[in-house]
Amino acid sequence: MQKLADAFCVICAGFPERKLRHGGVWQARPISRAHLYRIIHNPTYIGQVLYKGKIYEGEHEGIISRETYDKVQDLLRSRRLNHGFTRKRIPGLLRGLLYCKECGSDMVPVYAKKNGIKHFYYICHRCQKEGYASCPTRTVRQPEFNEAVLKQLAERALINRAELEQQELEQQTETLSQVVRRITYAYQGENIEVLLPNGVSFAFHAAVKPNYVRRNKRVKANPEAPKIDKKTYYKALALQIREYMRVNNLSQRECAAALGMSPARVSQILALI
Repeated sequence: MQKLADAFCVICAGFPERKLRHGGVWQARPISRAHLYRIIHNPTYIGQVLYKGKIYEGEHEGIISRETYDKVQDLLRSRRLNHGFTRKRIPGLLRGLLYCKECGSDMVPVYAKKNGIKHFYYICHRCQKEGYASCPTRTVRQPEFNEAVLKQLAERALINRAELEQQELEQQTETLSQVVRRITYAYQGENIEVLLPNGVSFAFHAAVKPNYVRRNKRVKANPEAPKIDKKTYYKALALQIREYMRVNNLSQRECAAALGMSPARVSQILALI
C-alpha cells in the first residue's frame, strides 16, 4: 500500500528537473493526461512486461493487484463504449520518445487533411493545448523527421532498418524505446538530439519544417479613395513634357524618342495646354 501511495505522490508532483549526463537539463513539467493514460494501461505495475507487443510475466513484484488493474481497464473500456465511439489513435513512430527543447513538453503526432490527403506532423503538446504563443516550437513533418532519426540510428549500428520495417508501427516504437531514451528537437536551429540509455548522446541537423508557400494577395482598390480625373492627369503630364523639352532644348520628335513615345502622341498630349 505504501508503494501505491508513493506512486500517487509522484504523479501529483509531476516530473522534477534533473541534470543529464551530457550536461543538459531535463526541465520539470507536470504529468500530462496522455502520460497518465499510459501509466494506467502499463502492465508493469502488476508485475508483467510488455515486449514487442506481447505481455510476459516479469521477475519484479507488482505494486497493485491484478483484480484492481482489470477493474480499471473495464471501467475505461465501458466509458469509451458509453460515448458511442472509440477514438482512433493518430500514428506516430516516435510517440513517447520525442520532446520539445524549448519547453520540455512531449511532441505528439497530429495530421492535417488537404485535398482528401492526410499529412502527418509532430507538434509540441504545449502549443496544441495552449496555442502557439505558449512555445516557439511549431509543427514538423513526421515522415522527414522519422527518416532523419532512423538514418542516424542505422549509421551508428543501433538498429537494423530491414528488421524494423517488417514490424508493425507499435512494435517499431517499442523497439526504438529500447535503444533510445529520449529525443529532443530544437525548432529554431532544426537540431535533433538523441539520448541513449547509457547516457551517451549525439546531435545532428535536419530540415523538417513544413514548406509554407506564401501567395501574394491581390490588393483591392479602396472605394473611398478619391478618383483622379483623366483630363487633369494629362494636363499635368503635358506641363511636365513641355518643361522637359525646355530644360533639355529638345524638339517634339527628339522628346518623343527620349520618352519612348511616338511624336504624334507627344503632340496630342501637348495640345491639351
